[in-house]
Amino acid sequence: MDRRDSLDLKRFVGRSWYNMLLVGVLLTMFGIIMAASKTESVNIVITIGGILLIVFGVVDFLSYSEITHAGAVAIVAGAVMIALAVTVGGSLILGAGIVLMGILMILGTKRFLGVRLDTRNVRKNHIGGIILIAAGIVMAANIADLADIMMLSIGIIVIVLGCLHIIKALDMMGKLR
Repeated sequence: MDRRDSLDLKRFVGRSWYNMLLVGVLLTMFGIIMAASKTESVNIVITIGGILLIVFGVVDFLSYSEITHAGAVAIVAGAVMIALAVTVGGSLILGAGIVLMGILMILGTKRFLGVRLDTRNVRKNHIGGIILIAAGIVMAANIADLADIMMLSIGIIVIVLGCLHIIKALDMMGKLR
């Protein structure tokens, strides 16, 4: 595969301190939005994510004067994400996403959310997938406001990750020495 044709966030971020800082600031903003508006934030985050994917696809096109595989996928995924945010509710999208992740885990994907799965331990993957499917159904139905609690928790985690990226960017700049 051509290196310019892949969506590798670690490689993008690792290039320079300002990329690390940009990702840190964006993660922190997304985390604050998620923690503050909980389930409603799903639509906001999906819309912003869709816009960013479309921008990435257009920049990819302008950079190479041709649509690459990564650019085309980014544009289509961005459009689909925006359409979902406009037409479907937040907790339903969140639940459906979790159910999809559970199905992918059961089907035996080798990578899952950026983590390499142990393909030798199929039973553990199946149990994890079933748990994700059950959690997704609960989130979609928004039983006992669990979707709000989950989004608050995820928002806090994303804020922490964003702050860690910002600290790493400052360290790369030499500001922490």
